[in-house]
Amino acid sequence: DHGEALGERGSYGHLSSLQEEQLRIPLIVSQLGDDPSGRTVDKIVSLVDLFPTIIRNLGLESSAFSLDGRDLEDVGPRPILFRLGPSRPDQETTYACRLDRWKLIEVGRGSVRLHDLNLDPEERIDRSSENPEIVRSLQERIETERLRDSAKFSRKGADLRLRQQLEAMGYLD
Repeated sequence: DHGEALGERGSYGHLSSLQEEQLRIPLIVSQLGDDPSGRTVDKIVSLVDLFPTIIRNLGLESSAFSLDGRDLEDVGPRPILFRLGPSRPDQETTYACRLDRWKLIEVGRGSVRLHDLNLDPEERIDRSSENPEIVRSLQERIETERLRDSAKFSRKGADLRLRQQLEAMGYLD
């Protein structure tokens, strides 16, 4: 469900940043009757895309489910959102939005860094000042995700204890 930092940027372990080394993981899927030689799909996908893919492979109608993901066969370019909750009370939630070659990392509602992963796969050069329209577009997607998260809790009326547990695990801010 996540990668590991192995000393990159002085970080070890997981869930300490939204850099590519902690977000990207290999996904290997096998099913009976598949070509044993396999194939490589060079698409940016999310783990939420697995369930719709399994539903299709089982021959079930996906419209019967409320799904956030998309079938891996149908996934085209789309934003993938990431969230890292604070591990200490003095930290803010960090969000990232990846779309094609671009990735925006936003700490709280303040500082942002934009990376062109084609030119800078190690995410060392901030290109936000050169690309304000891309920053604005990706920030809008992050804000939509924040609002969606808030709506889920107000709509479902999650109790305070559950909310505190989810905040402590970094799933909410």
